[in-house]
Amino acid sequence: MPEQVRRIPAYVCFALEVRHLVSAGLFDDGGRRDYVPIPDPRDVSRDERLPVDVRIIGPGKAIVVLDGQVVEAVSRPGLNGREFWEFVCPGCRRACRKFYRPLGVDGFKCGECWRIARPSRSPRWRGATGEEVARHLARALVEMGGRP
Repeated sequence: MPEQVRRIPAYVCFALEVRHLVSAGLFDDGGRRDYVPIPDPRDVSRDERLPVDVRIIGPGKAIVVLDGQVVEAVSRPGLNGREFWEFVCPGCRRACRKFYRPLGVDGFKCGECWRIARPSRSPRWRGATGEEVARHLARALVEMGGRP
């Protein structure tokens, strides 16, 4: 029987939702640069400040620089004539509203690429330290042909 690849719990990841960038006004008037607060998984009582630079490059397209990582964003018509923005995952190229970056890793990707589990579906990872998850993630990246 093949070994199942364990999923990573969301509580050991930095999570960034595109709606926070939109509500901060970063997609207005051709884009903007700012620091966006995101929850720090190592200490839930404080936020981490993530440098974000958004540049609108055309109708419905933008380039977003998240702490040095360049990703695309696309939009579609939303309610009341406003645009509905989504990230384009650099791993699978799918549109997603939320990016994750596990502890010890430098890149943001979608939940499917990082194999993020919902808390109720990750019993193996309950009580795991961030270092244990980072070691597992490094092994999984090597197995998938990437680099840690």
